[in-house]
Parts: sequence; C-alpha cells; structure tokens
Amino acid sequence: MSTTDSFTHLIEDITQRVLQQVQTQVQSVIATHINQKINELVPGDEVKAIVLSRVNENLHNYTPDLSQFENSLQDVGNQVINRLNTTADAKVNEIISSKIDTVDVDKIIYDFIYSKLDKLSEQFPFKDHSILGSAIDPTGLKITGDNIEGGVITKFASTGIDDQSTQCQLTILDQGTVIENTVYAGKLEVKGGAIIDGDLTILGHITDNSAYQQLVQDASRHAQTQIGPNILDQYQDRVFERIRDEGINLSRINIDGREIVQGDRLINIVNSQLQTVGVLRDLQTGGETLLSETLYTNNKRVGINTMDPVTALSVWDEEVEIGIGKQSKDVAKIGTSRDHTLILSSNKQNNIILTPDGVATILQLRVGNMLFSSSATPPHYNSARGTVVFNENPSLGGPMGWISLGDARWANFGIID
Repeated sequence: MSTTDSFTHLIEDITQRVLQQVQTQVQSVIATHINQKINELVPGDEVKAIVLSRVNENLHNYTPDLSQFENSLQDVGNQVINRLNTTADAKVNEIISSKIDTVDVDKIIYDFIYSKLDKLSEQFPFKDHSILGSAIDPTGLKITGDNIEGGVITKFASTGIDDQSTQCQLTILDQGTVIENTVYAGKLEVKGGAIIDGDLTILGHITDNSAYQQLVQDASRHAQTQIGPNILDQYQDRVFERIRDEGINLSRINIDGREIVQGDRLINIVNSQLQTVGVLRDLQTGGETLLSETLYTNNKRVGINTMDPVTALSVWDEEVEIGIGKQSKDVAKIGTSRDHTLILSSNKQNNIILTPDGVATILQLRVGNMLFSSSATPPHYNSARGTVVFNENPSLGGPMGWISLGDARWANFGIID
C-alpha cells in the first residue's frame, strides 16, 4: 500500500467521524433552539409537552444536508494529503541523501573495477606511457641490474658511491681505467710497478725502510756517475742557506748505525758537552751525577759539597760535616762523624748544644707544663706555678733549688745536709 492510499483511508475515517459529530451537534442545536421558541410561544405545560414530543419525534427523523460541509471537509483532507505527501517526499529524499553521503561511491567503483582487472591482469594490455611514475608503489619493488641496460643514470648514489660530477671522470676499458682528474685517497697501495710521468711531490715523511734506502743509494750512484762527485760542492751553499733560514727537520738520526735521535727523543748519547739547557721537566740519570760541583749522587748516596758521602745524605760546609742516615736496624741518626759540636737551634737560639764529649746542654727544659732551668741566685721574678730553678751554687744547709708558687712567690726545696 502506497503512502497516498494510507493517507486517503485515514482522511476518510476522520471525515466520517467528523460528520457524525457534526450531525449530532446540529440536531442538538436545532432541538435546543426549538425548545426555546416553544417556551416563548406556548405558555401551558401540557401543551408544551405535547408540542415538544412531536417536535422531538420529527427532529429525530430529520437528517440535515451536510453535503456542502462534506465537500469542504474533503477538500481540506486533500490539501492535508498533498502537504503530507510533500513533507514525506522531502523527508524520504533527506534520508536517502544522508545515506548516500555515507557511501564511498568512488571506492565501490574502484573495488569493482579492480576486481574485474585483477582477473584480467594477465590479459589486460597497457598502452605505452599510460602509467604515471607516481602511480607505482615502490614498497617492495626490486629491480636487479640484469633488467637495466643502457642510458645515463643521473645523481647516482649507493652505499659506497656518491656521484657528484658534472662530466665524465672515470672511463673503464678492457685495456685499463682512465681517471680524468686528480685522485684523492687516504692510502695508496700499488701492487706491481709504478710509472710517474711528471713531478713527484711528497708533503709528509718518507718511511725509512729497505726500499727507501735502496732508492737513496741508487740516486746517489746515479748522481755520481751522471753528474759527478762534486755535485754537493756545487750546491752546498744553497743547502746551508736554506737550512739556516728554514731549519732542518730530522725525525731520526743515525751515526755509525747507532740511532741518536728518535722523534723528539735523544737516545744513546754517551758523551756530551752541553753548556746551556732549558727547563727540564723530567730528568732521569744513571750512574754518577754531579750538578754545579755541589750536588753529587751515586749508589744511593747524596753528597752536598762532597763526592764521598758516608751516609745517605752528607752535607759539608767548609770543615763541618753533618750526616743523616741509618745507624742500625730501625734506628736513624743525625749527627757529625768528626770532632764537631752540633747545635739544634730555633729562632737563632741555641736550644740544644751537643758537644764531642757526649754532653748535651739545654738552657731551658719543659717537661709537661713544668719549666726547668738553673741560676746561681734565688729567683725573684714572676713565673708560672711549678717552674723549677736548680741552684748552681749549692752549700750545706742551703736549698737544692727553688720552685714557683705563682707570680713572684718562690719556695726552697731539697735542703742539702
């Protein structure tokens, strides 16, 4: 059933219901109006009842003419149907458009064509130049060298080759390889002979090996036979001038087969008469060493102003000698080995005097916090409590010395009896 048929049946049903209600309402209005007129014209209740009874009977059998109203109502229904049809069509079109918008028509067409072409791919012919390079997916594409023949490859590069030349630089022939320009290489090895048609310039060092020595010998013999033995005499002035102006760079020097200079090191120097040497940062010597006729070292002995040290360190100052070394196992000794007096001094004070007879003279001695000294007369000066002064002029009945009780108070101790 179409939408129009559905709406038509709906309108017909509504029309019948409306007509029934209108007919009922018309009869009710007529009855009400007649009853009102009867009440106004007929004064008696009995007559009124008879008249109303007849009128209601006739009214019940009366059917009003509603054809005009029905026609009007039918027109209204048709207008409603037309509007509903228009609205429904618009709604249907809207729904269809929204559904169409969600459909990828291009993909459907592409999938359809692709499925057809996939089945015919082996039979489908492509015209020349019909496939664009941008349309080819390079993923997984592999082209072997067997499939490449002829033509010039521009901007060629590989893992080991980067072609940046603008013209031909390398030509490979069966007879050999031609290089049109300069060859730059970190290292050059030639297996076989080498012919240099032009000048040979060496900016670095020539390694001293058998081939280099043989080259020098051959060149020397050639110079002597071809040019003459006096070739060095002819050019020695120029050589010496260049050495004077530019210096000479010798990384290795051999004398009688014995290497003397090796890089920045002097080796195998047995005898030398160096008059002036700069600052030496690290000096190591072996055997006897004498510096400025003052410091002498040899055989684990150091002598200052002596070349005959008798201890680990012997210091001579004119006729006086002081020695520092070992006396016995785990025992060190500082002293003199001759008849000399040794003074231990601080701030120009003769604190301890050691004489050759074995006597040690100490002017003042501190033991803990007690200070010991001596005097020929009783002390009367301020002194710290506990300071002891021994009596240098003892007598019977006199004190052995005096002890400070603090400030200038002193007391005798040790009565001599």
